[in-house]
Amino acid sequence: MIRFTVKTTILMLCATLVVGTAFARKEQLTVREKVELGKKVSVHRLVKSEDPDLIYTEAMKYYEREKWKPAGDLFQACQAYYVGDMREDSIAFFSARSHFKNRDYVEATTQLDEFRRKFGRSTFIEHAEAMLAMCSYYLAPGPTRDQTITTQAIIAFTEFIERYHIPEGTYYPEALFKATDSTPPKHTRI
Repeated sequence: MIRFTVKTTILMLCATLVVGTAFARKEQLTVREKVELGKKVSVHRLVKSEDPDLIYTEAMKYYEREKWKPAGDLFQACQAYYVGDMREDSIAFFSARSHFKNRDYVEATTQLDEFRRKFGRSTFIEHAEAMLAMCSYYLAPGPTRDQTITTQAIIAFTEFIERYHIPEGTYYPEALFKATDSTPPKHTRI
């Protein structure tokens, strides 16, 4: 009798697991379906979905809500899918700007420099060069340390001012803050 009860219990548990797994598989939704239903999906799952249009759409949503970290990560994830596409320069710029706004100036500098070399005739080039100058400005160390980045910042400011004809007498960082849509830090070095 005890053997019968143990065997029956084990069989019932196995059947429950198998049936439960089968139902669980039916209930699993794709990432796109979850997004369409309005459910929250992590950035990691969006990237793993390998659906470039979905990634781009969600990146734009984060960008418009000024959620810079997820926007930057998603734009970076979908860049490879849009090489040669009309949106390639937009995605590259939005990715770089997201990193800039998230104060990741090292990554922003890398992306903006690449953007400047690759998309010299883009409509975003003026903003990209202004942000590149500001990145150098923010990364510049104090006066007792190596001044290579400070020199790069001065050169970037000068090139920006000459290229885009900033009026004389304008406080340079103020003009760049306007061009990059950012606010000046509380403690500026200039």
